[in-house]
Formats: sequence, C-alpha cells, structure tokens
Amino acid sequence: MTCQEERYQHANKQKVIHHFRQLLTESMKEPKKRIATKLPKKKKVQRSEDKKHHSKKKSNRKNIGLDEL
Repeated sequence: MTCQEERYQHANKQKVIHHFRQLLTESMKEPKKRIATKLPKKKKVQRSEDKKHHSKKKSNRKNIGLDEL
C-alpha cells in the first residue's frame, strides 16, 4: 500500500497504517445472517391469480385455425 497525499513521509506512513487497520477490521466482521421469512397467504393467492390471468391472456392471442371459422 502506498500513499502520497501528505508532504511528509511519516504522515503518509501513518495514513497507510490507519487505512490498513480499517481494512483488517472490516474484513474480520462477520456478515449478518439473513432471516428467511414466509410469504403471506394473500400474496400467494394474488400471485397465482396473476399467473392465471397472464396465461389466459396469452392463450387468447393464439391464432384461430381456418377450420374453426
């Protein structure tokens, strides 16, 4: 690691040491574990209804065969 922000070598060394310590402390932290949650029943029902509506809309777009006319 290098630093050339300051005018003096000693000050640059101190900045590098400080930055390195920060990196070490951040890397040692354990990430928070995600707590799995359930989807509410209302949302499940709504999603299935949306899927049904979407599939019905798609099926209505199909070409009608000439024999059906």
